[in-house]
Amino acid sequence: MRPNVTSIVLGSIPVLCYFTSGFFRRRIIVGVNRSLPVDQQIPDWWMYTEKYTKLRREYKRRYPLGRVHIIELALQISGAILFFLAVAAAGFFR
Repeated sequence: MRPNVTSIVLGSIPVLCYFTSGFFRRRIIVGVNRSLPVDQQIPDWWMYTEKYTKLRREYKRRYPLGRVHIIELALQISGAILFFLAVAAAGFFR
């Protein structure tokens, strides 16, 4: 059975979206940590809901006109949508 080209292309685009979203998240963490004292800085090696909420709140407080968090969220949502399209194109839901 040959792999479907559409599912391969649609499967690789979400990975690209998630990696790009990670670079934007890293940019947010560096920007927030630059203005925080050393003992209050947010580590970037593990992300969970409370930490992500704190990061987003601090980013909006320090950069009220910043749009990096919107780009990151858009990349995450588009990656999830494209992932489900790739799974559907691969025939998982048949």
